[in-house]
Amino acid sequence: MNRAVANNKEISPREELISYIRERVSHLTNNETFKTLDLGGLSVSDGSRGYMGGMNTFRIYNIFLDENGSLCSDLSMNGDEDVFFGRNIEDIYLDDLEKILNKLYSGEWEFLENREDTGEKKGGDISFIKHLAGIRLFKRSA
Repeated sequence: MNRAVANNKEISPREELISYIRERVSHLTNNETFKTLDLGGLSVSDGSRGYMGGMNTFRIYNIFLDENGSLCSDLSMNGDEDVFFGRNIEDIYLDDLEKILNKLYSGEWEFLENREDTGEKKGGDISFIKHLAGIRLFKRSA
């Protein structure tokens, strides 16, 4: 089995997939930071169990690279109306990373207007995500 090697160190399957996704996003966005690709709402799991024993699943609405080149997304927990903006998604299951890569190569995405980095990890432009997800959002009181 030939696996990619960087600096005489074998790359893990996760690192390899993340590298392919970054490369594809960079290509599609012409290396523009925060240029966003709509994935149409892709369900992924975070690997943990909810309070009722079921898997915690999230809906990934889009994908983009932040200023550090990390894979990020605006996402929400399935069944919840809160949206988490600009979350790093590099630690999701390998199968889910493969789903993202397949969507990027199959053409099942479209460009969204450029987003600005507000420095916020939750909050931000609510009208953007309302349009994107077609859901009502409520901010929880802190």
